Amino acid sequence: MDLIENQDMFEKQCKRFYMQAAEPYSEYPGMEVMHLCYRLLWLGEWLRETNNWVHIHPKEALTFALIKQHRWKPQDVEALTPKEMSLALTDYWASFHSDLKWKDRYRITEKQLDVLDDPFRGMNAWCEPSPECLVS
Repeated sequence: MDLIENQDMFEKQCKRFYMQAAEPYSEYPGMEVMHLCYRLLWLGEWLRETNNWVHIHPKEALTFALIKQHRWKPQDVEALTPKEMSLALTDYWASFHSDLKWKDRYRITEKQLDVLDDPFRGMNAWCEPSPECLVS
């Protein structure tokens, strides 16, 4: 993906992942959990692309990777907390961070996370969709 050409699409995907990171929670779970869930979705996106698992969601890619690596049952993977899942994916994290093709994309996802978290410019995943909730 050429980030210059697809910057708008990429920013929308960052926003979508930020909102998806918030979905399991009825109230703000804290910055650490939100950031971890957002980063897990990007790890899932990397797994999708590098393994050519194009027909599944990034969260499903994480589940599939854990089932494949540890031979766990799907219900056991679904029961993991984000921290437990992240720890179980340590080998994948190492590969993700060392992938030179993703170096720039990872840097930009982190910058977008800063923007999305900004209380003045960012998103509030726990309010009703309205112009005040959207990042301009």
